[in-house]
Amino acid sequence: MPRAQTKKDGDLDDAPRPPSPFMFATGLECSYPTIKHGKPRVDELELTDHYRRWREDLHLTCELGIRFLRYGTAYHRSSVASNQYD
Repeated sequence: MPRAQTKKDGDLDDAPRPPSPFMFATGLECSYPTIKHGKPRVDELELTDHYRRWREDLHLTCELGIRFLRYGTAYHRSSVASNQYD
């Protein structure tokens, strides 16, 4: 696909569009915060306050026009110990 050419005023109305139907998808970072070589991984959902603000985050996703979202489970928060689930 050719690169979009912008007009002097920045108008992109004539820019090439992806073929239809086109699906743009995104996802949330849900890495398991394991310890690897002595360095813990960061729980990105906790770091960004998503556990408290998830409704707002999902609303913002809709406002952006994103129709497809990979939303993983925070498994380390539901599997609290071996064979124990919250």
